[in-house]
Amino acid sequence: ELKELDPKKELDWLDCQMVENQKNYQIWHHRKLIIEKLNDPSHEKAVLKDVFFDEPKNFHAWSHRIWMIRRFNNVEGEFDFIEDMLTDDVKNNSVWNYRFFLVQFVNNNKIDKNIVEQEIKYAIEKIKFCPVNECPFCYIRGFITKFGFKYSDFICVKEELEKIVGENKNNRFALMLLMDIYEEEKNGR
Repeated sequence: ELKELDPKKELDWLDCQMVENQKNYQIWHHRKLIIEKLNDPSHEKAVLKDVFFDEPKNFHAWSHRIWMIRRFNNVEGEFDFIEDMLTDDVKNNSVWNYRFFLVQFVNNNKIDKNIVEQEIKYAIEKIKFCPVNECPFCYIRGFITKFGFKYSDFICVKEELEKIVGENKNNRFALMLLMDIYEEEKNGR
């Protein structure tokens, strides 16, 4: 049935439909089929920007963005986009998850110690900005544990967390991550 559709007109129709139905997965699936048929994702980042303006945690929109990046390898400006989104809401877990994906994607899933260290530094800067935000703590934990590193490989994490706890003994996110570090030290892993 798609053979008989004018893909550009269909995309225009979808743009209108998405305003009211952006959480409808069928709209996103249909959109993906049209973009595949056109083999042109150039319109998508602008559409997604509008969707994220209305609903910055829209699961379908984030899934669509990941699909678009994977399918078309269109990473230009993505880290700037992430920075803008985190400036708007540093607690948006969807953006943190997207950054986790993007770092792996641009590095072909070859994550070495230098990349992890860079991402830890990034997360620590965000923690300094908002120390009661769970996202960057999970981000650090994710990069260290997923790629087979130990906390002891990154001494700066423990040092920064101890500073944070020194300033706020009730920061449960820092305390939980410190517990993981202390557990590793205790077990000599």
